[in-house]
Amino acid sequence: HSTPALPTCGVLHRPPCPWLGLQPGGQAQQVPADFTLQLPVPRDLVVPRPVDPRGRQGPTRGQARGSQWRRCAPGLYVPAATATTVEQRVLEQSARLGTGAVTGWAALRWWGAAFFDGLAPDGRTPLPVPLLAGTDRLRPGAGVVVQRARVAPADVVLRGGVRVVGAQRALLDEARRHVPAPGTGLEAWEEALDEAAVSLSMAFGARVGSAAGLRDWLGSRRGVRHK
Repeated sequence: HSTPALPTCGVLHRPPCPWLGLQPGGQAQQVPADFTLQLPVPRDLVVPRPVDPRGRQGPTRGQARGSQWRRCAPGLYVPAATATTVEQRVLEQSARLGTGAVTGWAALRWWGAAFFDGLAPDGRTPLPVPLLAGTDRLRPGAGVVVQRARVAPADVVLRGGVRVVGAQRALLDEARRHVPAPGTGLEAWEEALDEAAVSLSMAFGARVGSAAGLRDWLGSRRGVRHK
């Protein structure tokens, strides 16, 4: 039941990104016509399973405590040999959802934007998978960040078996991730704006969302409170 490694973009996760059409300082550069950052809908992943007393659809309680299974989320397990690709991590955390949805970088990756490799700027540390809780009672934990926010049904799409928000909401939440803490200096804000601009450009380059689409989505949500 091991999961094949899917394409990642581990070295393309922070500026400068000249092939993206941006240079430090904002100078534009033409992107090659044959360049793409798109990925297909993830396939051949391992679906997490709850404990099954008979051991048919999942591990028994005894097996779950053993070395052959890995606990990936509260009450959910995958075989220990399952590869922890970025797509597999997103799938594992999404299995907790009922009314909520995957958002931010993880949703953008699921929509096919390869730039969002799920790694921190050091290129090694995995980023937690961001989930919008909706009305779900989700517990925070390792590998996940839970946002207590409402999710409009129109903003949720079932893609490849995973509940994800649409590209526009995912872009907004990803941009918010870079907002520095209150009281932070100007340099931190400049860095945050650069990171957010690169994220938007990389998503748009992969044809995941667009500037016009984001503007229209925000206009349609005027008066809707997002926490």
